[in-house]
Amino acid sequence: MDFQTFKELHEDDTIVNKIYQLVKTMEIMGNDRVASVEAQRNRNERDERYWANEVRAMNERAEWLYGEIIRELDPDGIMEG
Repeated sequence: MDFQTFKELHEDDTIVNKIYQLVKTMEIMGNDRVASVEAQRNRNERDERYWANEVRAMNERAEWLYGEIIRELDPDGIMEG
């Protein structure tokens, strides 16, 4: 699923579900990294590119989820720099 669809599906989730989605996304990203390294080791450039793109997609989701969680937990921005 693309990033926009992911956001639309989860934008109204509770904070608990967004945390769950973040954990799940990070796990998927780790698996994708392993697959990317395996493809690199096997000298399979096409698969390596595919898995690298998947890592980027999961990173985009993770960053969005993190931002959503922080906005809800710290609406006044006290935790920012």
